[in-house]
Amino acid sequence: MNDYQPALDQLRERRKGKPGELWFIIGLSCMAISPFVLAIIHNEGAEYDALKAQGVVSQAQIIGHEQREEQYDGRKGRSRTKTLNFVELRYDATTKTSYADWKSSGAIAPNKYPASLTKELEVPESYLETHPVGSAKPVVFLPGNPGSMELAEQLEFETSFGYFLKYYLAMAALFAAGTAMAVFGWRKRKAHG
Repeated sequence: MNDYQPALDQLRERRKGKPGELWFIIGLSCMAISPFVLAIIHNEGAEYDALKAQGVVSQAQIIGHEQREEQYDGRKGRSRTKTLNFVELRYDATTKTSYADWKSSGAIAPNKYPASLTKELEVPESYLETHPVGSAKPVVFLPGNPGSMELAEQLEFETSFGYFLKYYLAMAALFAAGTAMAVFGWRKRKAHG
């Protein structure tokens, strides 16, 4: 046995932590994460609400599809690839039909002097089949800000009750699991100490 062995044994014991400590920390982390995720979802929801309140609707013609490979570094620095899907749209940038008017009537007012522009939107892969080239789909955007553009059906889906409900339920489950882990860890700590 060397002279350092007692010190090493003592350090090893300290590194293990107290019983229940890991459960307690993981539980608190889960409890802290859920409100942050909900805040992010609500921030996104506020942007969509602004789009619904101030946005205009244009009938966009789908003029092309594209899939691109994007490389990124995954865990442990390994190179990974993901496929991004895009639809290219031609739309009237000077449309005057508000989202509220379109929603109530279902019609887009004709524009005397349309300004035709193109825009590329990232979409789920399933949209490439359900939105063939040549079809027309309504898009919503803020006047003068085509970067805010969303397909109307995607906007409807991402502001629906069901879309938010799944996040609320998931975060409630995460918070409840975190609470249970924290209580379990705390009790284990108290019983041992």
